[in-house]
Amino acid sequence: MDTRRIRALRLLERLKRHEIESDPQEMGRLRAAANQIDRQRAQLMEDVESSAEAGSQDPSSMQYFGTYLRAVRAEVTRLDHDRAQLAPQLDAVETRVSNAFRHMKTYEVVRLATEARIKAEAQRRDEAASAEQAVQAWWRKRRPGAR
Repeated sequence: MDTRRIRALRLLERLKRHEIESDPQEMGRLRAAANQIDRQRAQLMEDVESSAEAGSQDPSSMQYFGTYLRAVRAEVTRLDHDRAQLAPQLDAVETRVSNAFRHMKTYEVVRLATEARIKAEAQRRDEAASAEQAVQAWWRKRRPGAR
């Protein structure tokens, strides 16, 4: 009975592991996309800062700076929108992976506890058998004429 239970728990662990194999890849892809968007946004903000500094020194470029600033703001807004679109997908995958790992770990803990209990029971039986053999040997030696 216990060996069947252990085999079933191992099977459930393997099934959960196979079930979530593609999720970490998807999570990595989504995180990479989010990081790329964050880098693009940071680069745009840095470009605006450097352009503002350069534009203040060249009055002829100031007439174009407003248009440039509106274009950058529109791009930042688009990037923020794209990032916001990724967030629920990333959260869903992270939740799925977390739940699957939790279930897998639960099966592992139960399996390990069952294996430890079986091992302890076997050791207790062995010790009881050894004790019984020791008592029988002692009684044999105590009987008169048993030498």
